[in-house]
Amino acid sequence: MAELGAKPAFWVSLSRPDIADIVFTLPPASQSAPVTEDYLDDIARAFAAVIDAKSPFTAGYGARITNGWMAKVTPMGCGAIKSALKRAF
Repeated sequence: MAELGAKPAFWVSLSRPDIADIVFTLPPASQSAPVTEDYLDDIARAFAAVIDAKSPFTAGYGARITNGWMAKVTPMGCGAIKSALKRAF
């Protein structure tokens, strides 16, 4: 992104009168993509990382809770509920 911002042509292109038309032809507006559970998990992890980054007091809290519960249920053979627990925390 820094490389793109360093190019003057990029900034000139943003002032074009047809910029909205150009933007709406880009993905995802011009196409759809299948949403899988893994994809949603990636999005949730990204949001958690943003929240964790807001404060040194909360940084890593979600991951620590998730890892703690995963350590408890794995020896019990609760594989079926592992992904649900991951999403809960």
